[in-house]
Amino acid sequence: MSSGSLSLKRVVRDSVPMNAAVTALILGSLYYDAEIWWQDYPQEIQERYGPRSKRAERLSYILAVPLLLMLLGGIVRSNRRLRRENGGRLPLKLAFLNTYALLLAFWLHDLLIIDWFVLGVLKPDFMYLSGTEDMAAYDDYLYHLRESLPAVPGMAVLAFVIALVMAR
Repeated sequence: MSSGSLSLKRVVRDSVPMNAAVTALILGSLYYDAEIWWQDYPQEIQERYGPRSKRAERLSYILAVPLLLMLLGGIVRSNRRLRRENGGRLPLKLAFLNTYALLLAFWLHDLLIIDWFVLGVLKPDFMYLSGTEDMAAYDDYLYHLRESLPAVPGMAVLAFVIALVMAR
C-alpha cells in the first residue's frame, strides 16, 4: 500500500474482526433475549408482541455500550495502524475515508449477514419474538434495507467527527 492511500484489502482486514465481535454480541444477546432488540423489528411484529418490558429496554441500553465500544475500538485501531503505515501522519481525508469505509462495512455486514442471511435464510428460533413466529414480516427483506438506509448519511457525519479526532 502506498503512503496516504486506502485499499479494499485494508478495509476488509480491519472490518472482519470488528464485525465478528459485534455480530457475536448481537447474536448472543438475541439468544439471551430477543426482546432486547424489539425496536429493530417491523412495526406489525412489535404490535402483535406488545410493548417491550422495562427489563429488556434497560438491557438494550446496557448492550449499546459494549456495542459502540467494539465499533469505535475497531475504527480507532484501524486508523492508528494507518497512521503508523503513513510515517506517523494521518491526513483528515484518509482518516475520514477509512472510518467511513469501516462504518459502511459494518452497515453492509449487519444488513446482509445478520438481517438477510441469519434472520431471513437461517431463521433461528431464538431470533423470533414469542407469539410472532408465523408473521410474514420476518421475510420482508426490503424492510431491513428501508430502515437502515437513512443511517448511511449519518455515518458520514460520524466518520467526519471521528476523523477530526484521529487526524490530530
